Amino acid sequence: RYALEFDAPYRQLGFHGAPKSSSVFLMPTVSCIVDLIEWPPFVLNLEDVEIAHFERVHFQLKNFDLVFVFKGFETETSGNSSYIRISSVPMPELETLKKFLDEQQIKYYEGPANLNWPNTLKTIR
Repeated sequence: RYALEFDAPYRQLGFHGAPKSSSVFLMPTVSCIVDLIEWPPFVLNLEDVEIAHFERVHFQLKNFDLVFVFKGFETETSGNSSYIRISSVPMPELETLKKFLDEQQIKYYEGPANLNWPNTLKTIR
């Protein structure tokens, strides 16, 4: 009657990060990355993701940031709705997240600095 699908998060693949202003425990599922405990809930549909970029990846740092750029960013004009950043992810989670993104067939890149995404995407457009 209804086309509902339920998905269970992989708690063992969970990681801490800050998609908004505070750090939460994020858990991957087959098709999403979610935090359903804190308010407001965070749901990132991986089908909407074009690429991922790991920022501030340097062996001396304790944390890195993870930016997801959405499909259709080429035509988006407002900039901020074309991507989402998860900040302050602990460095030990880097390889686990790379493996997860590989399994999801999401291309990823990494670099030592934060990028100015509105300007970067504007230049690509």
